[in-house]
Amino acid sequence: MIRILAVGDSNTYGYDPESYGAGRYARMKRWTGILDSEPDFTVNNAGQNGASIPRSADDAAAAIAAQAIRWKCDLITLMLGTNDLLNMNVASAQTVAERMAAFVDACLRADERMKDLLLLIAPPAMDDGMWTDEQSVAESLRLGAYYRYVADYYGIRFVDASEWDLPTCRDGVHLTAIGHQLFAEHLRPVLLGEEPQSEGEP
Repeated sequence: MIRILAVGDSNTYGYDPESYGAGRYARMKRWTGILDSEPDFTVNNAGQNGASIPRSADDAAAAIAAQAIRWKCDLITLMLGTNDLLNMNVASAQTVAERMAAFVDACLRADERMKDLLLLIAPPAMDDGMWTDEQSVAESLRLGAYYRYVADYYGIRFVDASEWDLPTCRDGVHLTAIGHQLFAEHLRPVLLGEEPQSEGEP
């Protein structure tokens, strides 16, 4: 069994934009819950609504490393960057990737074992919606190629979820319940080492 610590934003948490407040999809409608229900995986969902790549990289990296050791996980899925793009005056995939590189670097300095644990996931591509504009959508499609460079440089595992054509809700950001199901279906073989990693150019 693979023990997974899932670090991410609302698309890891399972936020349901059609609900009230900070509601979330039912466990079996979230990709984390879908995988957790299977005999091959145990998933600890550490997703947080609104999460961005930590700016206090050292403190955040140390906290994640400590949590991974305490929970005895075999893998950490790291999927952040969407909120970074959304909160920029002009969205830039390159700038977000530079932030991610600094955070990955901090993780590896916090504990050398993190190199074997981290799976960097480029977030699902955004779509036209109430929360997005042409620039943020375009840069979300470019982010995967930049993240691949980060993963290659630091020698960690990587997969590009922006290639998976996942449906989003009206806001253009959050995955639909079907999107979560498809995400789990795409990620499953990656976690099991059955699917080659994707390649791309910015």
